[in-house]
Amino acid sequence: MAGSKEDRETVSAFFQDMRARGLGDPLLVVSDGAPEIIKAIEICFPRSERQRCLAHRLRNLAAKVPEDTWPEFKARVVASYQAPSRAIARELAKEVVEDYETELPSAVACFLDDFEACIAHLRLPVTHRRAIRTTNLLEDGDASVVNGYLS
Repeated sequence: MAGSKEDRETVSAFFQDMRARGLGDPLLVVSDGAPEIIKAIEICFPRSERQRCLAHRLRNLAAKVPEDTWPEFKARVVASYQAPSRAIARELAKEVVEDYETELPSAVACFLDDFEACIAHLRLPVTHRRAIRTTNLLEDGDASVVNGYLS
């Protein structure tokens, strides 16, 4: 595949090439929030779950939250992303929204955006979750998880 553009056509062509070489529908596809990549995943792998990269999402959130508020906000957001089940994740998310929607409306909007994709990894076995919640291989093996975003 020529180039490394993140447009739908380029990514779809890459996925189609993988299919031509025998790739079936993956259980889970992990991506950042690039809309064209998401669309290519939805078109090429309609039966696959999509996991939103949590490291990317937390970086987006950190940019919207004041430094003095970030540690508590981050802890609560990470707790929802790493909850034992999707039902508990949704309940924790609801509490984050209730507590911060007035003070941090853009951060709450970002947190809610694509939330179901942020917790898709919770459908899979606990032993797999750490390795599949991000697109960055360094984040999987490093306990500090790049600037402490997911630690």
